Amino acid sequence: IQAIVFRLSPNDVRRQIANAHTIFNLINVLVQFPFAGLLVEIVKWIIPGKEDELIEGGLKYLDPRIIETPSIALGQADKEVFRMGKLVEDNLINASKAFRDKDEKAIERVFSQEQIINSLEQGIIEYLVDLSNAPLTDEEHNRVNTLMNIVNDLERVGDHADNIAELSELSVDENLEFSEGAIDEFDHIFGKGQEVLNKTLDAFMNMDPHIAKEVLLLEEEVDFLEQKYRASHINRLNKMLCTPSAGVVFLDILSNLERVSDHSSNIALYVLDEYKE
Repeated sequence: IQAIVFRLSPNDVRRQIANAHTIFNLINVLVQFPFAGLLVEIVKWIIPGKEDELIEGGLKYLDPRIIETPSIALGQADKEVFRMGKLVEDNLINASKAFRDKDEKAIERVFSQEQIINSLEQGIIEYLVDLSNAPLTDEEHNRVNTLMNIVNDLERVGDHADNIAELSELSVDENLEFSEGAIDEFDHIFGKGQEVLNKTLDAFMNMDPHIAKEVLLLEEEVDFLEQKYRASHINRLNKMLCTPSAGVVFLDILSNLERVSDHSSNIALYVLDEYKE
């Protein structure tokens, strides 16, 4: 290394130091690359994580000390993004409970957990920006960009869950009543929306193109249901089977659930793009 550094910049000490650092990092990547899979498994053993455990608070899997080993850092980033996704899914379920049961505790839980989700988004993005400045292969650069996009879509799903909780709070405050037909339609479209998100997270964590394609089909089904139930609810409004205030809330909830499936399908498309590469 010393001979190469002197040959590249024989009269510039600062440049010699910079070049030596760069060459060292490149050699480090080349040496560790064949053992990337093994190193990831070692880190999983050293930093264990229960897959079914949702720990609220700060970042759990990301450590700035491993950024100089991108293959490991990316593996840990995957786990942190998946963890964020499960929190988003949990918030969507709580938002449903908030509306369906007029559950004020569920409303407060959504609001509280939304702050955690926003904090995770910021922390993960900052970590990925730092990681993007490390010596990465083209494939690793693409993976960092994909993760940033996925985090953004998950955060937007979280926003829509928060919106549903706000609409549920309005429903409680104004004592709005919804027809049996409206509740049945909500249960159906929500079930499909949750299924879309759940399969999306599964497709992401396993990088499974088959599940990703299932997500795209389900997203089309949610789009169809949103249009169908919107027309059905407007019909109830025209027949005075529902108050205008309740009608506006219900239509807004349908819109938010449709957007949940849209952002989920974005993530599925990222998975399919990664698989092609």
